[in-house]
Amino acid sequence: MILADKIIINRKRLNLTQEALAEEINVSRQAVSKWEGAQSIPEMEKIILLSNLFGVSVDYLIRDEIEDIEYLDSEQFSKTKKLSVEEVNTFLEKSMRSSSYVSLGVMLCILSPVMLILLTSLSSLNMINLSEIGSSSIGITILLILVSIGVGLFIINSYLMKEYEFLEKEYFELNYGVEGIVKQKQKLRKKENIVNITTGVILLILSPLPVIISQSFTSQFFSDVYAVPLLLLTVSIGTYIIIRNGIRENSYFKLLQEQDYTMEKKRRSKIYGKISAIYWLSITTIFLAYSFVYNGWHNSWMIWPISGVLFTVIMAIVSVLLKEDEDN
Repeated sequence: MILADKIIINRKRLNLTQEALAEEINVSRQAVSKWEGAQSIPEMEKIILLSNLFGVSVDYLIRDEIEDIEYLDSEQFSKTKKLSVEEVNTFLEKSMRSSSYVSLGVMLCILSPVMLILLTSLSSLNMINLSEIGSSSIGITILLILVSIGVGLFIINSYLMKEYEFLEKEYFELNYGVEGIVKQKQKLRKKENIVNITTGVILLILSPLPVIISQSFTSQFFSDVYAVPLLLLTVSIGTYIIIRNGIRENSYFKLLQEQDYTMEKKRRSKIYGKISAIYWLSITTIFLAYSFVYNGWHNSWMIWPISGVLFTVIMAIVSVLLKEDEDN
């Protein structure tokens, strides 16, 4: 028995019209009509909603060879978490704070070598009354303090958002009418979202300008002292804006279970998380080891933008491999 027939049988079993069923799972009546006419197939999120509404298993709905109805037991049915308006608003408020903590933490990590670069450069040009060892010591101390604050912000954020981890891993439902409220809030910040993305991207594109412009100076003073710190400052501001905006935008996608938070992608999230943790821990180790062993603080910052590009490539490859594995 195909899915279309099972939807018809169970809809009629509950004495629901196509319009009533559509309203229950927040789709149009035309969508239900197409499902029952075998003209289209519901997305996995809608199949799960149909499963909960009908009180039947997902396997029963999607596997044609299962003819007899497989009912959900009461314990399994009650496991689906439902979010109220109050819970959604609390989550959005905490997401706003989370976006500030994470983006500021990343910004501080990017800026951490700036004072080291400035002090060692000024010392080598005899413009400050500090030896190279003294300036390096002060610079490294400031670097470690900024990185520590950044890591502290990450830890605070993890505790702040821990109770909402299920949004990224599990299926859940919004109470009646809540989805419309979330979509309205998302729509209201659409202009802000566009402005933030545009500003952040432009800053990242323009970030190499101080280094490029410095090449035209006959004196090496600007190039040696200010070019790289200005580059890092521009990158940090652009990154701050993009990450802060991204976390806020993703909070709506999490609630609506869209984009990277559909059921299919939630299944992959654990794999992505492990790869991400191993990758960035390795990069941080390489950065610190190279910088300390070879005293390469002046150029080791290049590890981060290169690592960012490589990470994107790696995750794209992993995504393709997972998709092929699922198709097989």
